[in-house]
Amino acid sequence: MVRDISGLGSPPSTDTGAAQRRSSANGNAPQPEQAAVSQTLAQDDVELSSQGKRLNALAEKVGALPDVDESRVAQIKAAIERNEFTIDDQRLADKILAADDFFNS
Repeated sequence: MVRDISGLGSPPSTDTGAAQRRSSANGNAPQPEQAAVSQTLAQDDVELSSQGKRLNALAEKVGALPDVDESRVAQIKAAIERNEFTIDDQRLADKILAADDFFNS
């Protein structure tokens, strides 16, 4: 007894002509229902979760922000020129260590 197991356990084909070729090879004419299913499978639909939608909205907002905060740069330049700009070494070290921990997790 021979069984045709081709296609078992594999994802549905998005090739709309695949079902028709298999049916023709077996001597069967493609059924209208098979053609409709084949065409439906050819369409890819993606639905984002609510979290995905929020992340997408945030990504768009971040993408719309300027790369450089020109007003902050001007404030720092002015503070440097007046010798009023200081760096908190401990805070800087803490931020570096936090970034290192973040990227090595």
